[in-house]
Amino acid sequence: MLTALLGSTAVFEAGETVLVLDEIQDCPEARTALKFFRIDGRYDVIGTGSLLGVKGYGKEPKSIPVGSETVVDMYPLDFEEFLWANGITDGIIDMLKKNMDTESPVPEALHNRMRQLLLQYTVVGGMPDAVQTFVDTKRMDEVLQIQRDIVRSYEDDMVKKNTANSEVQDSFANLEKAAKLHEQGTLSDEEYSKIKAELLEKM
Repeated sequence: MLTALLGSTAVFEAGETVLVLDEIQDCPEARTALKFFRIDGRYDVIGTGSLLGVKGYGKEPKSIPVGSETVVDMYPLDFEEFLWANGITDGIIDMLKKNMDTESPVPEALHNRMRQLLLQYTVVGGMPDAVQTFVDTKRMDEVLQIQRDIVRSYEDDMVKKNTANSEVQDSFANLEKAAKLHEQGTLSDEEYSKIKAELLEKM
């Protein structure tokens, strides 16, 4: 059936093909089908969804595929992972950890670089698409656009699931306003980071 939908260019090879079912919580039958994919054994299946770890699967499937799924929680990049993305090696990170453990000074040039990266992390955040865009382009306007798109996606999810309350909606709106002010240069990096942290705490 998939081949009929996708055309002759779609190739499904047993043991080589991975099927990705995005936003699986919106289709209970898809989750139920995981059991049959496991029994069939020809293809690996990955189900993804932004609400899986927050609100469950939304609509309950007819049959829970017990023993046929492994749930993996995904999180934004932490600061150490942000350093890796920006080319900071494990050797340098280990040296910094050793300096912290022994409470010994860090070379000034390295200290200044780490301060710069920490400030950039507080603005860019840890969402993979935003981090990758920052690493590739160093253009904050493109990063902010991605952040706004993510915020809109969350807003859409809240409206769709009818779980939004006025305080959360206000926080999202204020976060978007702050991002625009930062992009225009009205808010400094430090001011934007502080406002963003305060608003995110309310969500």
